[in-house]
Amino acid sequence: MAPRTKPFVDGEPRGIGGWLRETRFGMLTVALTVGIVSGFGAVGFRYLIIVFTWLSTGQIHPLPPGQVSSHLPFLGHWFLWVIPVVGGAVYGPLIHWLAREARGYGVPQVMMA
Repeated sequence: MAPRTKPFVDGEPRGIGGWLRETRFGMLTVALTVGIVSGFGAVGFRYLIIVFTWLSTGQIHPLPPGQVSSHLPFLGHWFLWVIPVVGGAVYGPLIHWLAREARGYGVPQVMMA
């Protein structure tokens, strides 16, 4: 096993990785990048919820009780059963084949994965 190289050479950070880990400006750059990407991810997730609500119900906001979907009117009130079944049918194989470690119950299992 080769010895690990030090992040500094003659007092200067070695490479981009050393610069990012060992300088204040590098750590600030990493922190800003993670914050910005996380923010966009949260906003994108919210829009995905709106899109899937619209696709399944025809409304931007969840429907009040008793209303049926305008996209799937032929289902009547059965769309309340069909949409979760379709979601589970998509989610199950995705988790089985692409992310086996995501299975489990609650936050502790996800954190462990």
